[in-house]
Amino acid sequence: MQKLLSQIQTLYPDLSQSQKIVADYVLVNYKRIPFYTVTALAEELGVSDTTIIKFCMRLGLSGYGAFKRQLAGYLEQEVTTFDRMKQSAASPSDDRLLEKLLAAEQMNLQQTFRDPNLLEKLSALWQFLNKAKRCYVAGFRASAMAAEYLALNLVQQGHDARPLTQDAGGYADALAAMEDSDLLIAFTFNRYARQMNRLIEMALRRKVPCILITDEPGSPCCGAAQLVFRCATRTLHYNSSMTGCVGLINAIIAYTARQDPKRLHARLSRLEQVFQEDQLFYY
Repeated sequence: MQKLLSQIQTLYPDLSQSQKIVADYVLVNYKRIPFYTVTALAEELGVSDTTIIKFCMRLGLSGYGAFKRQLAGYLEQEVTTFDRMKQSAASPSDDRLLEKLLAAEQMNLQQTFRDPNLLEKLSALWQFLNKAKRCYVAGFRASAMAAEYLALNLVQQGHDARPLTQDAGGYADALAAMEDSDLLIAFTFNRYARQMNRLIEMALRRKVPCILITDEPGSPCCGAAQLVFRCATRTLHYNSSMTGCVGLINAIIAYTARQDPKRLHARLSRLEQVFQEDQLFYY
């Protein structure tokens, strides 16, 4: 949020007089913006719809709708887990809860897969992964399960993938071992662990390429990563939804598995042999 407000302040001297009226209002009342249509806001400020749209475009956005969505995303980030827990506890029982939950999770998947550049990004990820000597997959707290899941599947495909989580230990050892021939894939979501930011910064100092999987374009380290994937995380409870993230991981697994089918077949055949020899499963 602060990054957007700072951008407005930087642009302020070059804005037209009517655009400055919009900027003055946004800087003080940005929490109200998601509740206004462009026409309602224009009437409130005594400017034209066009003035507001041009103001949004000065910020590098396509229009007022994009501006509202970005602000709504930032405001959601400002809500703490405790705030969400209080809101959830205060909500009365809802006979349509499951229906609403299903709709929210479907929307998370749709928004995650709606990225028009998703296939191009998956191709770029494969290029990084195929060149990497080792791939560190990092996720802290709730993101740890995403990191473990992706790392497991990359190992099954024959890559030297290593999960890096707070519970896994060896955090300092992994940092010390990172080289510019490695790759870091990092998961970070609202409220963005500072430790993850430090990990990414240290990896970049070692010239290790970083691929970021996150929820908002303004999340920390977006500008530092070579490649950024975004997941929708709308939730009806006190933590961000991971449905979009898991969907994206499945897309990564499906795409990378198809790039080198011979290696995948050989790896899975050996893995199946181990399963049978050790009788790990009932069937």
